[in-house]
Amino acid sequence: MTQAVSETPIQRIAPESPLHDLMEGQARWQIPVHDHGFIALVDVMPRLAPEGQTADAAIVQAARVSYGAGTKAVSEDRTLVRYLLRHRHTTPLEMVEFKFHVSMPMFVARQWIRHRTANVNEYSARYSIVPDRFYRPTAENVRKQSTVNRQGGDEPIDGATAEQFLQLLDKAEANYREYLDLTERGGRLYGRGACDTKAFIACALHAVERVRRDGLLVMFTADEEVGCVGARKLVDASTGKARYAIVGEPTSLTPIRAHKGYCLAEVEVRGKEGHSAYPDTG
Repeated sequence: MTQAVSETPIQRIAPESPLHDLMEGQARWQIPVHDHGFIALVDVMPRLAPEGQTADAAIVQAARVSYGAGTKAVSEDRTLVRYLLRHRHTTPLEMVEFKFHVSMPMFVARQWIRHRTANVNEYSARYSIVPDRFYRPTAENVRKQSTVNRQGGDEPIDGATAEQFLQLLDKAEANYREYLDLTERGGRLYGRGACDTKAFIACALHAVERVRRDGLLVMFTADEEVGCVGARKLVDASTGKARYAIVGEPTSLTPIRAHKGYCLAEVEVRGKEGHSAYPDTG
């Protein structure tokens, strides 16, 4: 005999002690940076903790669950967390997560991502218009590259070069305004994305409305990146056969007679496994 999940009663268990919101009831904690940048804490896990405790309670709870002991005194919790860090027992630390919303210059973001510090979902310029957010340093903040730290700045550069750099930024921002003007004009799409598959879908539907010919078949499939699931479904369904086909792949509006195809390679690497955060272990 089986029981539907929807019929299974859900137990709602009250906490053993009062809980408090670790973000103190706020939607976000935000720190502005320069003109348009900011870093904001928008959520934490756990969001609730026993009164008088921090999110560390989730760490020590996970560390002690293996032998059934619950949270003890705060001083003992502190000792346990330090022990975990010292001996690199990091799994319990994964019980705490922070969710940030960050706005920064692209070059800063690239450096951040390069060090793989977090799981990141970035604003996509493929699908959306990039907002007008430019960092404008003052002439005094246009500096020479540091001779010691290649990622840092040194003393201010001379005034003439700084002014020339700021004029270059003026031109870049003017190009952005022109880009916005060209994204759509006279019922046509311009700029980035105009030759992508999404634009082809719009063109195909527009062509169907005008052509209205018998035997014209328009197909849209999904999951083409991995496994060609959508195409396989169409084949299995015997949707129809075509003498000629136009495939909406990005080709810069230049018709081509064959797909470029792809090549798969299997690479075997020998060595000792290690984590990128601890390169000395592998």
